[in-house]
Amino acid sequence: MSVDPGRGATSAPTFIERGAAVGLSAKVAAYTLLPVALVVIVVAMATLPQGPGRRITPAGLLAAVIATALLVVWLRTTIRVLTQGRIGVRLESSGLTVGDVGPTRSRPTPPEAVSMHPYSAPWSAVYDARLVIDPAQVASARQRSAVRQMPGSRIKAPSRPAYFPDSGPLFMCKVDPAQVRWPALPVGVAPSHVWTVPVRDLDGLTAALERHGIPVRRSAPALGPTRETDMVETDLRSDPGYQRVADHLRGPLPRSRAELEAAMVRDLKVEPYLT
Repeated sequence: MSVDPGRGATSAPTFIERGAAVGLSAKVAAYTLLPVALVVIVVAMATLPQGPGRRITPAGLLAAVIATALLVVWLRTTIRVLTQGRIGVRLESSGLTVGDVGPTRSRPTPPEAVSMHPYSAPWSAVYDARLVIDPAQVASARQRSAVRQMPGSRIKAPSRPAYFPDSGPLFMCKVDPAQVRWPALPVGVAPSHVWTVPVRDLDGLTAALERHGIPVRRSAPALGPTRETDMVETDLRSDPGYQRVADHLRGPLPRSRAELEAAMVRDLKVEPYLT
């Protein structure tokens, strides 16, 4: 987590936390397993004798198995650190950003790499913020993340960005889809207006959100990603619920049920009801 002087209309500092899903053990493994594997290989080549006819001895075979296992674990851990290590949350005067909150990449991110995009919303769009702490609720969110292979790519990622649950406590909130500037997403992938990322600094995040006027529910139940049908732009004039509240809403007419919920929460102070 880092705190920097904020810029903009408020004096609140910028709050950034990323890599909460990775953990210290994964970071240590990413930096140490490769050297350890190389040491095992060098020691085995320098000290272990060859069998008759240049055959591999049991000791040499054991060293090869250990080195291979170390390299495989190192590769998997390094990939996790490089991908999950950038996922987090950033709070600044302009609004909330989740997803990839690391330094700006030198190359454009392909649309199919959905977890490598930042997802930003102004504070006027953010509501129903909560911390999910119970391990059973965290596990439920992970089961609902629907990780699958992205269309036209070998990348596997959650199919409803920005819904990125992982191990440990989770920060969840809802946003008004109409106020979000969504990144380019691959064909067949619909975004969610429920945003989810793992976090560690629960007290710091809560205090930062409340400085921006966003109340936070602690130890709350997990939400699932928004149903795709609730995000689809449609004509809501045939929706009985919309007909009852249409005259009481401010701003542009909602184009989807997710936008309608956000408008009702904002203008009519109703409790969120989707998902």
